[in-house]
Amino acid sequence: MLGVLELNKAYLSTLVSFCMLTSICMTEANDITNISTPQIQSSAKNDHLKKEEREIMIKSYAYDTKIIEDNIRSVRSNTSQDNIQKVAFLTFDDGPSTTNTPKILDVLKAYNVKATFFILGEQLNNDSCKAVLKRMYNEGHAIGNHTFCHDYKYLYPNRYANANHIIKDLKKNESVMKEVLGEDFHCSVVRLPGGFASWKNTKALKEPFKECHVNYVDWNVLNGDAEGYRKNKEQLIARFNQTFKEQDIVVVLMHDTYGKESTVEALPYIIEKLQSKGYNFGILN
Repeated sequence: MLGVLELNKAYLSTLVSFCMLTSICMTEANDITNISTPQIQSSAKNDHLKKEEREIMIKSYAYDTKIIEDNIRSVRSNTSQDNIQKVAFLTFDDGPSTTNTPKILDVLKAYNVKATFFILGEQLNNDSCKAVLKRMYNEGHAIGNHTFCHDYKYLYPNRYANANHIIKDLKKNESVMKEVLGEDFHCSVVRLPGGFASWKNTKALKEPFKECHVNYVDWNVLNGDAEGYRKNKEQLIARFNQTFKEQDIVVVLMHDTYGKESTVEALPYIIEKLQSKGYNFGILN
């Protein structure tokens, strides 16, 4: 993994509260024009990718999240220099599903793009979903922890983050994923249900997260597939365009669970739009 250096705050402006971003791999201190460009490699050809093979594969396009807490809400909102490297992270919550996740994986493979999937442990209740998790892992996508239960009342009673409940649930989820991916698997990236910025008392999570060697990440662009009523492809594209402001660093929130067929349909547009704007794609690792 490339070294991570402090971002130049002279270039940065505060984003809205939900815009929590990962740290970005830098090659020079105080220089955001030199983000290392990852090279996408092909996915594994078998169903049982060895740990060493996967590490080699993802190293070329994975971005470190080590200093995420120091840089949330601090990446510039808009690009002002043509030579600044732009990176997009496609993220999917609440999967895997047996309906939409495989289709999303097919789209990503067709475009040779990697993504980050935040896994909900309750979904891993059958062999078919476990097989989908294995596939995304073997194809070089990042696996994030989205808790096991996704139960707001349990995780955030009275809207206060309960650190004990959250850590317990995250560990339960990782344990379930280890049963599928092997005991040496560790999930280093967390996305809390509803987002880190939505709840009170989240400061109580920072030390436990540090002890567990995990970092959290939210988003600064979304397609709106979890907002209110079910939306069609055109509505998701419109919402994406509304929130996409050509930020240098883009973290797109989407969902791959059941009932998100429109997300699959809108994904090619989102990828092509980002490509046309000069973005490289990375994963949160």
